Amino acid sequence: MKNGNAELNIKVPNFFGQMRVFVVAVSDESYGSAEKSISVKAPVIVDSSAPRVLKVGDKFTVPVTLFPIEKSYWRFRSNFNL
Repeated sequence: MKNGNAELNIKVPNFFGQMRVFVVAVSDESYGSAEKSISVKAPVIVDSSAPRVLKVGDKFTVPVTLFPIEKSYWRFRSNFNL
């Protein structure tokens, strides 16, 4: 901590949404706290769903929806081969 400011790196599990960060600092003569909401997001979010049950020989389609959050990802090309 320097001049009332601190920087920390934390690992966040796979998560998308708002998080609230709350910190408390204590010294011999004083104490303080601060809180802030931060957005956690990925540049592109992929949503897909597959059938829960399949048997040998079944044919199925898996829909995939891409949500580009950052503008630099609005144009892209992809190929899927299984």
